[in-house]
Amino acid sequence: MYKNWQAICALENDHLKLLVATTQETDAYTLAGLEKGFPDLFSETQTPQRIPASALREAAREWSHEEYQSDEYVEFDTELCWVNIVDRFTIPILFDFAHPNSGLSSSSKGMPRSILEQLVGQKLKMGLTVEHKGIKCLIIDIGFRGHEPKLMEVITQIPEVEWMRLVSAEHIDLNA
Repeated sequence: MYKNWQAICALENDHLKLLVATTQETDAYTLAGLEKGFPDLFSETQTPQRIPASALREAAREWSHEEYQSDEYVEFDTELCWVNIVDRFTIPILFDFAHPNSGLSSSSKGMPRSILEQLVGQKLKMGLTVEHKGIKCLIIDIGFRGHEPKLMEVITQIPEVEWMRLVSAEHIDLNA
């Protein structure tokens, strides 16, 4: 059986959505119970993976609480720091950039200006989208150098970015 991502994204109960989305194939007992109790959330045929954004946000919120033992970073992590939880959902990171002077390792050399230019006019929040190499991507992690825009603030100039990680937008349903 495969997860029926369209039905999972349509769930109104965010806790059930998170449970079904994060339960791995290696947890056969839990999956069997979910299939028996919620058969419409599973299918005989494989559907394209579309993780509900609400499940990612909740998982990031929980991770932030556990990691920092405070609420200091919860709001930012919930909106824009999903890098620590995407592996739970088997979402591959497509592009990993770091500023050349950051001292961070990345799979790419430098920060493409074309991506930074696309941030201008967007609000700093979940769902920041850019296109790179013909692929529509979502930013799942970003760190700024110098001036850091506040959440929900419109980015008015090309920002100085320390690092950025992108996933394909096709894997995440921002409306669910």
